Amino acid sequence: MYALLIAFQQIEKSSKKHFIIFSDSKSALQALQSKDWTNPLILQLLQQHHFLSTVSAKIIHFVGFLAMLV
Repeated sequence: MYALLIAFQQIEKSSKKHFIIFSDSKSALQALQSKDWTNPLILQLLQQHHFLSTVSAKIIHFVGFLAMLV
């Protein structure tokens, strides 16, 4: 989940408006969807996402995928 926080920090610094975050961490994406207000990191991520999408007018899409070993 710290990787998502770092991604949000980079998005905040960027002048671009559209972003896609790819993650293979199913648990991190599920945690964000659950809106677990008791977890300080999840709360920080949700607040940062809200700020970026409303105040900064940035569009962020999340894509989850499973890494496949060949």
